[in-house]
Amino acid sequence: LTLLERRLLLFYTRRQRDANEILSDHAAQLDKDDKFHIQEKMVSLVYQAQDALYANDLDGFAAILDENWQLKSSLSEKIADTSIHQIYAKARAAGSLGGKLLGAGGGGFMLFYCHEEKQQELRKALAELREFEFHFDSGGTQIVYAYDASHLS
Repeated sequence: LTLLERRLLLFYTRRQRDANEILSDHAAQLDKDDKFHIQEKMVSLVYQAQDALYANDLDGFAAILDENWQLKSSLSEKIADTSIHQIYAKARAAGSLGGKLLGAGGGGFMLFYCHEEKQQELRKALAELREFEFHFDSGGTQIVYAYDASHLS
């Protein structure tokens, strides 16, 4: 595993969401206030993240993830509600240097960057969530279904 892979932890929030609804709200918000400028800043962060990764500045990459989180979650209340913000705050308090809500937002998966010596503390703080192991793959995009049957019993 690469150092970056070892420092990334993936958790399922156990919350499903309607991506179309979130993306529609997000698009409507772009006409308001500085939302478009926020999205422009998020695009610039992609290049900064790429530069950090090429320079092997993983903690710098984590800081960019955190900045992107702050920006993305300010775009629409549907992207990150109180419970999602609480998950992120718990992760940061437990040692994560940055993270992101994957996809459109509202639930699904959250990815956190955390040094190895803090990972058990992070897992403990997010014990109500399901952690998924993952590895980088050069094979391209694949659809993965996560089914939680715990509510059925």
